[in-house]
Amino acid sequence: MHEERQDFRSYSSKKVGRALVSFDYGSKFSRQGDTSEVRSVKDDKITIHKKDTTKEAALLKDLEKYGLVKQIKTYTWQDTEFAFPEESQMAWFEFIKEAVPELEEQGWKITRDKYFRFDAVSANDDWQADVVESQDFWFALDLGVMVEGKRMPLLPILQSVLWRLSGDDPMTELEKLAHKDLFYAPLPDGRHLALPLDRVKSIFEALLELFDRDSFSYMPKQTAQLSLPQLMKMAKVVADHPNQKWLLSDKLNVLFEKINSFTGLAQVNAPKTFKAELRPYQLEGLSWLNFVREFGLGGILADDMGLGKTVQTLAHISYEKSAKRLKKPFLVVCPTSVLPNWMNEIEKLTPSLNALALWGKDRSLEFDKIPKSDIVITTYPLISRDSLTLASQDWKAVVLDEAQMIKNPSTQAAQALLKLKSDYRVCLTGTPVENHLGELLVTVQFSSPWLPWRLDQFLKNIQAANRKIQRQSRSKEADSKD
Repeated sequence: MHEERQDFRSYSSKKVGRALVSFDYGSKFSRQGDTSEVRSVKDDKITIHKKDTTKEAALLKDLEKYGLVKQIKTYTWQDTEFAFPEESQMAWFEFIKEAVPELEEQGWKITRDKYFRFDAVSANDDWQADVVESQDFWFALDLGVMVEGKRMPLLPILQSVLWRLSGDDPMTELEKLAHKDLFYAPLPDGRHLALPLDRVKSIFEALLELFDRDSFSYMPKQTAQLSLPQLMKMAKVVADHPNQKWLLSDKLNVLFEKINSFTGLAQVNAPKTFKAELRPYQLEGLSWLNFVREFGLGGILADDMGLGKTVQTLAHISYEKSAKRLKKPFLVVCPTSVLPNWMNEIEKLTPSLNALALWGKDRSLEFDKIPKSDIVITTYPLISRDSLTLASQDWKAVVLDEAQMIKNPSTQAAQALLKLKSDYRVCLTGTPVENHLGELLVTVQFSSPWLPWRLDQFLKNIQAANRKIQRQSRSKEADSKD
């Protein structure tokens, strides 16, 4: 058996297998139909074998029972050739697995040349997903299967297949690579890995949805970098199959459990040490900030100017201290003109907080007080100048007041802020968009670095959401008129 090889980049150019048949008459092989007898010479002695054409025909007929189709011979000296129809090349895998052992047991001698590429190996039912957290809720996913007693990384195999597909409908192309509910993925050694089609399709669909198709390369990486939303989606895909196992850290297991069991904001109240009474919407903001802290995801508090974003933030910090969770300081970054207001509000509303203001030319003398403080206030112009000190501190949370100040991601201040380490991040702004929607992206990327949006994707998502809201609004108006 051999194979005609064609273009390696696309599966649309099929690799066509061929089975060439000849008959063994002692010391010489003969092709069907070329002569009625076979002659061999040994030690000046000629031996003549009468060919059994009836048996030859019967044996060839047996091959057709497996779906092989006899090809038309142009010349009598050609070997008798069999092949599966071009659209049924995947049937070779079943033929190798099931028919070849039967034929060999019947006395057939079957050899395969080095270019034959329809050998397959199977994976164990148990698939294993290892997830390693890197930083800012980005994760490295390694999906593996056991093949012949060894663990084989599956993602590079699947990504390589996706890279090779050239059509507009990759899922249809994938199904053409399957036969009888088994998907055959090519391996580097020339063999194929047989995998259950339903399990592979769900992973392929997730990969196509989560990643830009152009990002797949011919030399894929062993692991895939996933954001938290992408990881949650992939986890659902894996959880749909009982034989697929996740290996997660305790922290991730707790987070997954929280997300899956979330039903709404837990109502919290300001502690008794907080010297003000919050309005209902401010209590809701306090509860939301507590949710952001609990899940460690980050968020944007975009109440209009004058509605008390500073008050809600200080109430949240006081709540954390009263709950004995303030083991690390908060960092608040604000415009220079607003820093005195923050210090005044802290003194008035939360006098129990140990506050530290970093400003002025002698501020470096205060750096050693940072770890023991509850809240540290600094300004945007000083962020880049003090970046080494601030980046070395592990913060409880970083809060950006007037967060629209970092709408330009190329500034030194924006770059320094993105390097800060904290459990979560919060942006306060009454004007999240001043000129265009793209300005909002930097704020979102700072508060939620685990979101995988590029600017073009970000704008498309917002525009799609706006269109949906407009359609719903028009629908409600039409219903009200009826």
